[in-house]
Amino acid sequence: MVKWLGERSVRWRNEKLAGRAVGAYAQPGEPLRVAAEALAVIDPARVPDLDVGARLDLPGAGRVRLEYDRDRREFLGEVPVPAEIGGGEVALVFDAGLGGGEAATDQVRVGVRRTNPEFTRPTPDAEFLRELSEAGGGRLLGSPGEAAALAAEVAGRRARAGARAWAQPQWARWGPWALLAALLCAEWAIRRWGARQAQALAASEGAPLPPAMAKGATSLSMIVAALVAAPPNLLAQDDPAPPPCTWTKRSPP
Repeated sequence: MVKWLGERSVRWRNEKLAGRAVGAYAQPGEPLRVAAEALAVIDPARVPDLDVGARLDLPGAGRVRLEYDRDRREFLGEVPVPAEIGGGEVALVFDAGLGGGEAATDQVRVGVRRTNPEFTRPTPDAEFLRELSEAGGGRLLGSPGEAAALAAEVAGRRARAGARAWAQPQWARWGPWALLAALLCAEWAIRRWGARQAQALAASEGAPLPPAMAKGATSLSMIVAALVAAPPNLLAQDDPAPPPCTWTKRSPP
């Protein structure tokens, strides 16, 4: 194992610059920490003066110069990762000027991590919330007190609107309902009385009742028609006088 690692080390491959990503993944919209080590320079005094940089292998990506850390003996820095980066991984390119016109480069690939911003950023986005509230015709509330005041104001508006709407309709009053009930009762009483009168007249004349009236289905128009068709003498006829009484005297046997 030691021999395999030694054969595949950067020094065995005679690479002059070795770069790496400190983080395991590149997060879109977040800076990526990187580190690089210059292997071609033997004089330690010259190492801090080297121009070592890193960039993403993307169109328009800018180069970031790395700063030398004497404690770790390597160059450190942060490379910005675009928020709209695509793909599952991205290449990270390192370069260094070693002096005398000599340069060294190295390239590593880093995976791109896709996560929901809702889980990575628990704090609210005030600017987004403000734009969202203004788009809907509202406003952004900055404190719980403002939210409570707004809720009380909305409740008061709804109460006033409900009170005005309840006082306007006529069906909410008792007067129309009482008048309707009285009319229905009067119509029922007239129908009952008229039906009895029509049946009495028809029985005295010996005429059959209409089929609908014989079945009990009477209406105000049928009652009026029956009363109008009755003979006048029947309507004005008085009760006949009783026959005179006669007495017969019988002699005793």
